[in-house]
Amino acid sequence: MVRLQLSAVLSCMVLCGFIAMMFLVYTDVPQQFTLIEDHGLREVYNDNAQDVKAVGFEQLAGEIKMKLIRDRFKTRRRVLNETCFKYESIVYKYLPCELKKTKFDLKYVEDGGLIYCAIPKTGSTFWKRVMHVIGGWGNTTNPIEIRSEDADKVGGFSTMEDKNFTEIRDLFEFSKTVMFVRDPFTRLFSAWLDKFYSPNPFYWKYGGTNIVTRQRFYANNTTEEKSEDSSEDETNGAVQLIKRSLSNDEETEDANTTTQKPPVKCGYDVSFEEFISYVVGFRQNSTCLDEHFSPNYKHCMPCTFEYEYIGKYETFKEETVFLLNELNLTEKVKIPDFEKDANLDAITGLTEWVFLQEKKIEECGVTFRCALFRTFKRLQSRGVISKSVPFPYDNNTDINIITEDIFRNDLLRLSKIGTKAEKRKNRQESILKAFKSLPKQLLEKLKESLRVDLEMFDYNDSPEYLEGEVTSFDYFENCLGDE
Repeated sequence: MVRLQLSAVLSCMVLCGFIAMMFLVYTDVPQQFTLIEDHGLREVYNDNAQDVKAVGFEQLAGEIKMKLIRDRFKTRRRVLNETCFKYESIVYKYLPCELKKTKFDLKYVEDGGLIYCAIPKTGSTFWKRVMHVIGGWGNTTNPIEIRSEDADKVGGFSTMEDKNFTEIRDLFEFSKTVMFVRDPFTRLFSAWLDKFYSPNPFYWKYGGTNIVTRQRFYANNTTEEKSEDSSEDETNGAVQLIKRSLSNDEETEDANTTTQKPPVKCGYDVSFEEFISYVVGFRQNSTCLDEHFSPNYKHCMPCTFEYEYIGKYETFKEETVFLLNELNLTEKVKIPDFEKDANLDAITGLTEWVFLQEKKIEECGVTFRCALFRTFKRLQSRGVISKSVPFPYDNNTDINIITEDIFRNDLLRLSKIGTKAEKRKNRQESILKAFKSLPKQLLEKLKESLRVDLEMFDYNDSPEYLEGEVTSFDYFENCLGDE
């Protein structure tokens, strides 16, 4: 009898110990064994029994983490399907331009049967280069070694532009399918930062010119209307800016002719408020919007085609590494140091771009010193360079002697100053500052325009960056008196 009791006690102790160990694994895995740091499960060959035991525990933790991420993808698919059903009258309506763009955004690697939906501002440039590597283009295993400017070239992957939607549906049935989305608020901020604050003469000349002409003319001509009509709600500046977004090009041209206003050559100083007003107005008008500004769900028809893996930009590194493991691509695609490579890629890409566009930037009436300054500020706003680091060139610096190599090396050197946590906080502060600059009514209209996107990809609890105090640091200041 005693022997049986002792046996029961021992069995209970073993069971409790096992449960405790599993609890520790589940709770500690995200901190102790992240796939971001390990870049996948490691294979360790060691005759030492103690090391083998330790590696075995780490492998177990890695497998559990893999399962948790796998379950995360299942949950996202379920939420997406529920939202598609809820907003059925909205999400299945596509304009011809959106259908055409879907065929271009769908990237396909036949060898291995992988389809990737490339949504701009969600890490798509990186994943398009991953697709090139998988397809054997570029003679490399590291996507970073493929120039970002070459990401959209057809090489390792092909697009669906030559296929009808029946053929595309057939390919989906026999392929692994991946898409990445991003919180729609931060995605819009990133789009404005990239296309209008940063040196981008193409967007300055076309999108920027359109925004400035419409928004500023209408904003400056609401004073008389307001004096004639005392209704505050109807003449609120934010409402008027949105109304101007709904106007057509002919109305804008007539307005300029009437007031003898010269046409804007380049909209190089579009404010975040003007940009958001423009975007909200276009969404209300159900008009095709630039792909960088349109909602996530308007890309690649997620309610029509089933995507097995819906990744998020906010967990981009972790889920990219998971997918490379899950899809057995770790031999084809190798990323030695994810974070270091990402910073190097950002700095190299922006430096190459600004020097390539120097002549067009100056043709827009912006000095090259200002262009370098804005490039630097953009990297601060992205959390690549700490906000405590000053711009490396003062007004006495001869910008003509600053070469592409000098600028890139200076930025790389400055990017090593400060902690990761500090830079992450800097990035959050820059986003907060941008959204805090919006009038309350405009922000409410923006939230409403993003409602489907927020629900479909489970971002309802994400906009905590819309709350908090704005720091005195000015991320978006002018260029040392050059403007």
